[in-house]
Amino acid sequence: MQEYLAELSGTLARKQQRKKTVLSQIHKQALLDKRASIYGFAIRPHNPAEVSDPKAAKHFLNEVRSELGHKISRINNPMLCSVDRDGEIAIRQNNDEIHRLMISRNRWLVRCAEVGVDLTPEEQLIVDKDRSGIRLRKAFFGCAKDLPEAQKQAAEVAQKRQREPETNVIADSAEHYEVNDDVTPEEVESSSVIEEEKALGDDAISAYIASIRL
Repeated sequence: MQEYLAELSGTLARKQQRKKTVLSQIHKQALLDKRASIYGFAIRPHNPAEVSDPKAAKHFLNEVRSELGHKISRINNPMLCSVDRDGEIAIRQNNDEIHRLMISRNRWLVRCAEVGVDLTPEEQLIVDKDRSGIRLRKAFFGCAKDLPEAQKQAAEVAQKRQREPETNVIADSAEHYEVNDDVTPEEVESSSVIEEEKALGDDAISAYIASIRL
């Protein structure tokens, strides 16, 4: 009886946590939409070419980076994601979403460069690779590395390293994809907000704060 009650309690707790997660996502999206409205957009444009304002381009780039940081942090946490518990399909979908966000981040970086946003050397390297037609290879993060296709890719890279000099091998690592596995969502969010506050004027910041309080 005690085991049944404990299992029931755990099920109810998980359902409650899912509800909180959904509500949190809805609230976060509402805040993102309000931020987008500062730059004259209802939501973040799917096509970066629609944005010509450097401040807006930088803002939307930071949004994508924040989402990417959260996704990577989650899939790297064995308490939140695992192939055994969630299944290969769910983990594959999560990893595919990370890859999609990486592509989106690169597109926004290219747009930022086009509209005159100052980029770091690492960011400029991503832009140069994109412009030269170098395709972004698919990376596997966290528990997604346990997927069959991830293990196959790792084995192929290991074989290639044995056949060729190390300097000629493209390492199958997070660094190759210009993503830092160690960065936390809080660090991404904090840096994004700080950069945005520097870019926005005092009036715009006041208007944004007022809109959130409404």
